Amino acid sequence: MSQTAEKFPSENSDLVDWLGFYFCNGFSFIPCEYGEKIPLIPWKPFQEAPPTGMHLNEWARKYEGRFNVGVVCGFGHHYVVDCDSKPPLSEFPPEFQDTWITETPRGYHFHFYCPDPLRSRFFSYMGAQYELKGIGQYVIEPPSVVDGYQYCWVEGRGYSRYSLLPLRVISTPPEALSQAAPSQMDQNALSVHDRRPCVHFLLKWDLPPGKRNEGLHLLFSLLSSHNPTFAALALRKTNAALSNPLPSSEIAAMIDPRRPRYIYSCARIRDILGEENIGCKKCPRYRKEMRMDFDTILSAGGGKLRKTDLFTLVGAWSALSGSPAKVYQALQKYGVQISQASVYRSLKRLEALGGKFEEEEEET
Repeated sequence: MSQTAEKFPSENSDLVDWLGFYFCNGFSFIPCEYGEKIPLIPWKPFQEAPPTGMHLNEWARKYEGRFNVGVVCGFGHHYVVDCDSKPPLSEFPPEFQDTWITETPRGYHFHFYCPDPLRSRFFSYMGAQYELKGIGQYVIEPPSVVDGYQYCWVEGRGYSRYSLLPLRVISTPPEALSQAAPSQMDQNALSVHDRRPCVHFLLKWDLPPGKRNEGLHLLFSLLSSHNPTFAALALRKTNAALSNPLPSSEIAAMIDPRRPRYIYSCARIRDILGEENIGCKKCPRYRKEMRMDFDTILSAGGGKLRKTDLFTLVGAWSALSGSPAKVYQALQKYGVQISQASVYRSLKRLEALGGKFEEEEEET
């Protein structure tokens, strides 16, 4: 990927100009729902290769030229440091000021290139909290619109200022992921008898500014399903252990019993925390939801499923259940014509590709 560009789109440029810019400068990017950050396509393949001209034509036709742009991080040595606060740029460290900068609805994206493969993580630098968007993530970029706000480049900080990522500002080792919690959080985290990985992740995550309100409210919602009184105590203790805790008045308002309760779906939880952080595949609720989806597909399609769809279903279900016998019994229930030996062979092929599946524990 080049480090300079002869010219780049202005705020008045249309979507085609922007796509041409990202395409010609070697970025990988995906279409996202207009007004949102949700991908419109399965985007894992674009972590390894950029879209082609055929993809661009297909997206333009299918979505009628109206979609947001998500730039894939990690590909082409491109990384983004995300800040969810908006002080004047002069207050940011000098290392972040002299590069390509995007203004977002809540803060800034600082764009860098780095020859080393880096995973995503949160880090502190000069008293402020940041998130490095690395391999396996994407960021919404111009000319996207979210909540009525159009992402734009900061004047004078365009792509021609694209700089090398100052690795020294990221104190955690490259192999450390954002799951690594500060020792203070490890020491103060509550012991909670809950099998949901998202709960334990929130109890140990040093929530940065911009994530505190939503993260703590999510934790309170999850724990309230067991005991609202304990949930309130857990919320206060977790907040007190944060590097930048919320004021006690905000916590009091959050746990006020008169406040309407919001029940978070698994999809929303994964959106807030990032599925790669919380290990959803180990969650009993996630496994049950997936099996319910498979059950719905089987009951609707039964023996009409194509062979390729069938083996995809067998593989996914086997990965979650760890029991080929259970899969075979369910398939037979709905009249799917497949032998038990075929189920075992399917599982063995998948094990060879992705390793042995974990046995599922029965929920108590």
